[in-house]
Amino acid sequence: TGEIIIPPLYEDISSFHAGYSIVKFNDKYGVINKFNKVIVPFEYDDIDTSYVGLYPISKNGKSGFMNFQATPMKISDLADNTGEWLRGTGAESDIVISSRIRLARNVARFPFLSRANVKQKRELEESVRNKIKEAEITSDLHYINLANIDPVERLFLVERHLISREHAGGEGERGVAFGKSETISLMVNEEDHLRIQVIRSGFELKEAWKTIDDVDNKLEKKLTYAYSSRIGYFTACLTNVGTGMRASVMLHLSALGLA
Repeated sequence: TGEIIIPPLYEDISSFHAGYSIVKFNDKYGVINKFNKVIVPFEYDDIDTSYVGLYPISKNGKSGFMNFQATPMKISDLADNTGEWLRGTGAESDIVISSRIRLARNVARFPFLSRANVKQKRELEESVRNKIKEAEITSDLHYINLANIDPVERLFLVERHLISREHAGGEGERGVAFGKSETISLMVNEEDHLRIQVIRSGFELKEAWKTIDDVDNKLEKKLTYAYSSRIGYFTACLTNVGTGMRASVMLHLSALGLA
């Protein structure tokens, strides 16, 4: 309609994501919403918009992270909540603890990680991270660069099944994006360029498939996968070539110690 929603008051302004925009005013950065209400005061020297979910910030020579909801977020905050897959609310959860599906995907024109150099890994992580942001998979997505957190925090993410042990122990630029319920997890620069994971409580493989198929379709619109109509999806491990899919369930094994 041509109506001015945000008046031209700012020295710099980012695109809106999840209803928020990072803006610069009087040489300081802050966050506003679509109604031009200041959500985070203009007191930061920098807020990096290249990250999805968690935005690196700097203030008075100190660095930290802010999530897209403009509230501080730390790995320890996850300890206050339980992931959906741990709640025992799914079908047949008295027997089946969880159902998980993973998809392995690689980006065309980039070498497999075992052959990639440091520069290529950095470029790949940045590219996939930004495409995850553009895909708008879920409004509460957080992205964490694993190279920027300590080993104990990475181990915590392993225990919550958000990343693999190999991902935690890897080197170079790599990260993970996940939602508040921890149902969806996107591992960047693990064994493959991208590992998409959906994990649900109980025996819920069909629901997990519906979710992961939707996530994969959204990402495929933003990323050009390494794919052949004859072979399928190219993966770092030959056992994953084709669909790139692995499905599994975790079961209670009653009286195992008595067997």
